[in-house]
Amino acid sequence: MVYFHDGNRVIVTPSKAGLPDDPFWYQNAIADPNVLFEAQPYRAEVVEDPASQERLWALADRVHGAAALYRERAARSGRVIPILQLTRR
Repeated sequence: MVYFHDGNRVIVTPSKAGLPDDPFWYQNAIADPNVLFEAQPYRAEVVEDPASQERLWALADRVHGAAALYRERAARSGRVIPILQLTRR
């Protein structure tokens, strides 16, 4: 998992190192978007806007050098790694 702060939001990429399936915690966050991050309450939301995704992936690549590699690995199996934004509740 790669995460970083973007203003007052936490951006999380459930990469699972590029494996073909999403991690269980991501599936749980989709089922119930009221999550805890560092013991604080947040609401998880998938970033759908392509321009926002592009901007956030560029930031992720700077924060975690392997982020691009994870996306490439995932793409080989047909998986697109989602981006979650967490906002404080």
